[in-house]
Amino acid sequence: MKLKGFTLIEMIVVIAIIGALAAIIVPSIFGYVRDANIAAANRNAKCIYISAKTEIINRIANEKESPKGGTIFTGGNDGLAKGSDGTELDLLSYVGSNFSGYYLFVVSEDGQDIEYTLWCNEAPPVNNGKMSPKQIRDSQPLTGCYPEAAEE
Repeated sequence: MKLKGFTLIEMIVVIAIIGALAAIIVPSIFGYVRDANIAAANRNAKCIYISAKTEIINRIANEKESPKGGTIFTGGNDGLAKGSDGTELDLLSYVGSNFSGYYLFVVSEDGQDIEYTLWCNEAPPVNNGKMSPKQIRDSQPLTGCYPEAAEE
């Protein structure tokens, strides 16, 4: 009577093939997840960019005090951006109460635009005024940047 089943060699070959496929597929899946997280961080940075720009335009239109050129703003979940010159901008009405994360943006030299915005989900981005957006991104965990050309 002959027994039916797989031999040990056949089982080892199948396991080796499955292992080789896993070694190829798993890193690419993690790469897609990382790319998706970076894209989400960049979208959040864009949201802050548009919100800050809108708030500055509204201040100019309503003849309120606008931030000085070169001012560095930082903020978090409360939607209140605090400037290095003491100015505060309320972005909550633009980003919504469910927005979370920390952000930093720099006002252009003429005080009427935003040079770039950084967003981070874990800790506030730090800028002493001497670091480029790319250097800041490299020093922070998962930081989004807008416009993305500012990374260079």
